[in-house]
Amino acid sequence: MMKVSQKALDEAVRMAATALARNGQTSNGDVFDPAHQGQNNIAIATLASAIFLKHSADEL
Repeated sequence: MMKVSQKALDEAVRMAATALARNGQTSNGDVFDPAHQGQNNIAIATLASAIFLKHSADEL
């Protein structure tokens, strides 16, 4: 099994959360834009995966 540093996992979670936060913003500053729902779903799944990997690694 490949070892992943805690710093790398923290960075993955930070990047996924940042992508999610930016993904739903519209040009007029609205936080959520239904036109980007598919992208939002991908960002949510990415964030969930990163958090799962981080917590799984914490338990190893």
